Amino acid sequence: MKKLKFIFVCFTLTFCTAINGVYGEIIESRYLGGKVVGKGGAVTADSMGISSLFFNPAALSDIKKNLEVWVAYGMPYEDVAGYNMHEFAFAAGYNLGFLKAALGFKSTGDFNTLSYNFIYIGGGTSFDLGSSTLKSLSLGLSLKLIDLHAGNVPVYPGFAMKSDALGFAFDLGLQLAFFDKNFIFAVNGKNLYSTSLSLIDGVGDTLKRDLFLGLKYNITKFLNITLDYNVLGSQHAVNYLNLFGDSFSFANLYFGIEFDYLDNLEIYTGFNEGSLTLGIGLTDSDYFKIDLGLWVVPGLKLYSHIGLSIRPF
Repeated sequence: MKKLKFIFVCFTLTFCTAINGVYGEIIESRYLGGKVVGKGGAVTADSMGISSLFFNPAALSDIKKNLEVWVAYGMPYEDVAGYNMHEFAFAAGYNLGFLKAALGFKSTGDFNTLSYNFIYIGGGTSFDLGSSTLKSLSLGLSLKLIDLHAGNVPVYPGFAMKSDALGFAFDLGLQLAFFDKNFIFAVNGKNLYSTSLSLIDGVGDTLKRDLFLGLKYNITKFLNITLDYNVLGSQHAVNYLNLFGDSFSFANLYFGIEFDYLDNLEIYTGFNEGSLTLGIGLTDSDYFKIDLGLWVVPGLKLYSHIGLSIRPF
């Protein structure tokens, strides 16, 4: 128990040190795979399989199978005129017993012109606490190599575009499970440290630091709700899709619902920056799963993401 208290103190000090500073505006995409999109991005406290490497590495400790491979593809958050934008991700991991190790790749942008590419390596582990209130503590860490690639980019007056920018960053995650793991509190610090990098000559910047707080509550065996709050996110009013058509400051808050009453079917819905999200997951026992997520942004424009997970053994 003393060791766990020491780990928790070190974790807290790391967060306090890392978030105290100025961060840049290079934003890392968070929306990949049908489930994360379908639940409105509220997955910090959720179990996302091997794809937890991208959303909260602490949840890697919840992987039960020995091997898992995951791939996802989707449209990006916003269209950029003149560019063919895509998002792609891949992750694979192995259960080493005490440590669940993972390796992943993620790319966002126009692969022929301008793209943001990340290579992840990480792991997660958990400690059973034995208390009737606090059941377990999970910790995770992911290190990443960042490549900002520019090629065939139009020349604009006033600045020079570099061809590539390379850097490093890391994410740190924590999950606390209470009451037979029916209630989970999570923290995910993204890009707590990032080297300076930029595609524009003479301008150094870092990836935007984010601090996500997450909650998950299992209402029943078949129904759970998730909630994320982005502590460092910018607040702004967005069009909120409701019967009254008014606006609501929803940019920092993410909400999701998951219903899996049927053995081979999961249904997701949520709200993300005031927009409705929907999703469905089809699974063949513990070996195979495919999920599709739809994001209804203001103006009733749809963005779709799909994910495929294979767990052979």
